[in-house]
Amino acid sequence: MSGIAGFVDTSFSMSEERLTGVVDRMTAQLVHRGPDDGGSAVDAPFGLALGCRRLAIQDLSKNGRQPMESVNRRYMIALDGAIYNFQELKADLQAGGMRSWRGRSDTEVLLAAVSRIGIAGALDRIDGMYAIALWDRQSKRLHLARDRLGERPLYYGWCGNAFLFASELKALVEHPAWQGAIDRQAVAAYMQAGYVPAPLSVYHGIYKLPPAHWLTLSLEAPKPGVLPVPRQYWNQRALIEHAVDTPYEGDLDAVATRLDRIFGKSLERRTIADVPVGAHLSGSVASVVIAAMIQETAETPIRTYCVGYGDRDRGIVDRASETARWLGTEHTTLEAPRDVPMHLVARLPRLFDEPYAGRDQLQAVLLAELVRERVAVILSDVGGEALFGGGARRRSALDHWRRIRDKPVRRNLAAMALRWCPFRLLNRLSPSGARDGALGDRLYAGLSKSAGETPEFLLMRYRSFWQGVDRPMTPIEPYSELQRAVSQRVSWTRKTSAAARLLNADVATTLPNDSLVALDRAGMSVGLQLRAPMLSRELMEFVLSLPAAENGGVGMAARALQRLAERYAGGGEELGGGAGEHPPLADWLRGPLADWADDLLSPARLNGDDILRAEPILTAWRQHRDGMVDRSGDLWTILMFQAWRSEWL
Repeated sequence: MSGIAGFVDTSFSMSEERLTGVVDRMTAQLVHRGPDDGGSAVDAPFGLALGCRRLAIQDLSKNGRQPMESVNRRYMIALDGAIYNFQELKADLQAGGMRSWRGRSDTEVLLAAVSRIGIAGALDRIDGMYAIALWDRQSKRLHLARDRLGERPLYYGWCGNAFLFASELKALVEHPAWQGAIDRQAVAAYMQAGYVPAPLSVYHGIYKLPPAHWLTLSLEAPKPGVLPVPRQYWNQRALIEHAVDTPYEGDLDAVATRLDRIFGKSLERRTIADVPVGAHLSGSVASVVIAAMIQETAETPIRTYCVGYGDRDRGIVDRASETARWLGTEHTTLEAPRDVPMHLVARLPRLFDEPYAGRDQLQAVLLAELVRERVAVILSDVGGEALFGGGARRRSALDHWRRIRDKPVRRNLAAMALRWCPFRLLNRLSPSGARDGALGDRLYAGLSKSAGETPEFLLMRYRSFWQGVDRPMTPIEPYSELQRAVSQRVSWTRKTSAAARLLNADVATTLPNDSLVALDRAGMSVGLQLRAPMLSRELMEFVLSLPAAENGGVGMAARALQRLAERYAGGGEELGGGAGEHPPLADWLRGPLADWADDLLSPARLNGDDILRAEPILTAWRQHRDGMVDRSGDLWTILMFQAWRSEWL
């Protein structure tokens, strides 16, 4: 694991010493991602500087240092992440005649693969989580690439004559050409989703490289301000549509057997490390299967962990402990300290250096902090919900779509009502203490869903914050990848089911923009590698080839996962329990975080510019603080935005 950063100065005015000094300042902001080592490399004639901070997991020696140069000196690489199938790649390279190796790192194997089959060929072969910066001296091209599902972040963009890139935005801020104007379209999308969706970032002109994409910047004649167009090298949507045309013909036993083999290989690859490894028992069936399958082949008890929040949700903690005893793991319940709320919120704006209010944010950060002193790598069940179930909101969206799919008149009437119904008047006529919210807001939220023209739109509405008629910021058309999916609805194969389309939406949007953001920033903030065995390439491609759940049922993938739970853990639903531990945010906002929230939500701070609208925000805060309605999700988007502004602007 690492943090990478670099830039190209197209004015060619920087000396080698100056290039090195600037990139070293950029990577100094990424020490938390790579506390073990750091380095930089420059190619002054091309204005190129490349830097890396390293968290040593595989090959702890100096032979794994980055940036790393290829044996033929053509390539220079900086890698953030891990290549899980590097041993198989190494064997193939050795069979092809390569015999000399400097060390045992996956970075060296990746670099050798690029030297042998090129960047496109290497991206097609590797299985892992990665963000790559590769300088090709021979072709005078800089390549940037990101893994298939977006486990590792990578930002890029032009600031004047400088092309910048880095694992995190805080590194870009250190470059002397940095500008950093807020992108209001990105903020609008954030208020809706709780995250800024790729390819946008919170800053105008700075972008996230989308998952499964790579771009190439030619330095022969670079054009400042002209961004290279990212190219996609893997497409989960194409896999889903292929599965529609050629359905998987195996029965449940065959699916479970193949899933067992693929998942076992994923776990084997993701437990390779020269440092201690543990597993998180979150309460989900997926987390039980992960721990059970690792313990099955381990010679000694593996380390497992869960997080407790005092007397709240003790059922999840108790079930995790029971599961661990049944499996025979060395289990620890990590109790959140009493002062954890203020401790967490003080760290979040610096840790997530753009606004982020995802549902896994607090849990992931707390887990990483509490477990880091015990292990350096921990296996997470992230991706399990998206692939094997979708969660309550996806099931609700699918059920709602089934009810309105063939009723265009109903959808049209709902759309007309949205334009003409006096929602604000209904809000004023509602009882002030209504515990389920104002009548106008409830009606608006319901009609918005019923007017949905696609299942993706419905999923977006079910997952959205601020679903009432009054929004927290001045009107602007929000942007999201789900809305892009809505606009492309006619290009879907007619036979593609709504369930399959919602699976695609989760894999393409919620997973990389929300869940994996929490996983990356939480782990890297303390130098912990959080690995997600559910997201191996082979497992993803197999699950996407299976029939999705329809008519409110359980899909074949979920039933096969349950079979694995029965095979390795004697059950799974009973052992695993619910969806996982989450901090009591609603209670925290009424208790230990109330003064902090009061300050950030004061009229003076809300009215400081024309981005936010104070009235609906203060109404939501009053409703929540007085115990009328739980508005913690809506309020958290505002609080994280306000805290981010205080830290960075």
